[in-house]
Amino acid sequence: MFSIVMINGMERFNAHIWQDVESRLHKDAMPVRLSRFHDGHVAAQEESLSHAIMRADIVFISLINDRDQADWLTAQLKRSRAKHVFAYESMPEVMSLTQVGDYRIDPNKTSSMPKPMQALLRLITKGRDEDTLYAYTKLTKAAVKLLPLMPAKLSDFRTWLTVNIYWNQPDAANLTQMIRLLLRDCLGQKVSVAAPQMVPSMGCFHPDADELFDSPAAYHRWVLKTRRYRRGQPTVALLVFRKHLLQAQTYPNDLIRALEAKGLAVLPIFVSGIETHVVLREWVAHEKVDFLISTMGFAVVGGPAGSTRPGAHRDTASQLLSALDIPYMIAQ
Repeated sequence: MFSIVMINGMERFNAHIWQDVESRLHKDAMPVRLSRFHDGHVAAQEESLSHAIMRADIVFISLINDRDQADWLTAQLKRSRAKHVFAYESMPEVMSLTQVGDYRIDPNKTSSMPKPMQALLRLITKGRDEDTLYAYTKLTKAAVKLLPLMPAKLSDFRTWLTVNIYWNQPDAANLTQMIRLLLRDCLGQKVSVAAPQMVPSMGCFHPDADELFDSPAAYHRWVLKTRRYRRGQPTVALLVFRKHLLQAQTYPNDLIRALEAKGLAVLPIFVSGIETHVVLREWVAHEKVDFLISTMGFAVVGGPAGSTRPGAHRDTASQLLSALDIPYMIAQ
């Protein structure tokens, strides 16, 4: 029985998803035991986590953005038997713990990526520093098509990137296939792995719609077709975490219902977090919106990972919000 230790910051809300994943793995007799921890366990330096890391075959880390936590994890991994460490969406000190075969990450240098990926990154950012994290999410979509073209010498990078693709479509079906991929590509097990079911990194939604919308234009077409709102209704733009939506949290739909009950039209937008400024710049700024509500905290640029560089994009955020010139409320 193999051991995979998951250490995921900001994940106290989705036990039901992982229970579903474990049930699917058990049904297919997958030889793996998942041990799940969050950033609170890291902050407390819990002995159970230390022991789990020591015995792990694979350690998976995401959204750890505290220096003390990074230092403690580094010390624990030095004592671990784990041959593979996958790190994502975290501060540079945590990203540098990545160890997938021969692939390593120096998060301060784009040279950690193959040259074609570097070129795509420069093309997407267009020189805007605030778009760097967002560009990585765009690369995920492009990578799905690029993976079959990667040479054998990049197999370890391909594994890290493929795991990231599954991780960024975080429903139970995709997460199950991610674990199966780890068993196959890292632990030598002969198991089948289904292709990831891709979900837009940002888009619109509504509890009465049967689909997600990849743009406000597509959402507005649905609104017109269903005669959801009347012309001239005050409109609230609502920002929610994509992961919360995909993992069936109820508050986004409850909030939409509450706003509509007050006679307001709602433009509900989901983002991973790091695209918030892009949504404001490219979507909300071009809509007739009277009020903005974010359920993701005050930060406009960088999302949770932006906390590693506090104040770095203050001027950009200020310019974006000033250009909107509407009330901005945080609801958490």
